[in-house]
Order: sequence, then C-alpha cells, then structure tokens
Amino acid sequence: MGRWGDGECWWVREWSSELGARIFCGAMSDSIAPLFRGWELLQAELTGFVERSSAEELGWRASPGQWPIWASIGHLAGCRVYWLCHVFKEPGAETTPFATYGDDPGWEDDLSHPRDAGELLGALESSWAIVSGVLQRWTPAMLDEEFIRTRSDGSGRRTRGSPCSFGC
Repeated sequence: MGRWGDGECWWVREWSSELGARIFCGAMSDSIAPLFRGWELLQAELTGFVERSSAEELGWRASPGQWPIWASIGHLAGCRVYWLCHVFKEPGAETTPFATYGDDPGWEDDLSHPRDAGELLGALESSWAIVSGVLQRWTPAMLDEEFIRTRSDGSGRRTRGSPCSFGC
C-alpha cells in the first residue's frame, strides 16, 4: 500500500489480488483509517487462526532457533501496546496484559511460558481496541509528529508514523 499527498489531500493506493489497484482520496483532516484498511483484515485472520489452532500448532516454529507461533503473535500484540501507549501515550494499556512496560521482557517474550489460545486472543483483541481507536483519532498530518523513545540503552526520536510503517 502506498501513501502520498500534496499537503491538502492524501491518496492511498492499495493492491488486492481480487480487486486489483484501488485509489482512495480524502482531506488531510480525516482519520488515517482508510490508509490502513488492511489491518482490520489482518486482525480477523490472526484471531481466526488462533481460534482454529491447537496448542501444538501454536508451538510450531518455522525452523529451529526461531520463535514459536504463539510468541510471534504475543509479541505483535505487545508491540501494539508498547508503541501506541508507552511511547505515543495513547490510553488503554491497562485494558491489556501489557499495562506496564520496561526493559525486561513481558509475557509476550517469555519463551519459557507458552501462551494458550485464550491468552493470545485476549491480547490480540485488547490491543486491537487500542489500534482501532488510534486509526479513528489520528489524522495523516499527525503521522509526522515526533516523540522520544527512552530505553536504558538510549533514546531515539520516532514519529507516530514509524510503527505504522511496519504494521501495528
């Protein structure tokens, strides 16, 4: 999906194997939801996959040394909360399993404690509620706003758009 604009409007180009290329246009004051329409589909696919998967399947790894599926899904849910709530100060972290965040791994990164489908679904659904709210509230102009990301190993500047580029 591509995004470009002239300061007055933004355009989105989205490719779908079923529909081909589609282009959307909207005023800069509109929400960013049309820019990230595919994320809702990803959320539905992830939750459906978790619901259909056995504990054994959630423990599968792409190759030795790689994380199991449950850990990758948990990490995705945790990253949503980390970036949106702990870095960009959006509300809602307390409604998720990731209410606090530090330099120590949370449950999403603890490979010694496999997570079951119920825990993963709760993490996906509660973190999606935050993402969904952000998609409605944020505007394209807000994506350039900078924040400081502070960690024990240093700080760095990030824009609101930076986590959007890799798929909250």
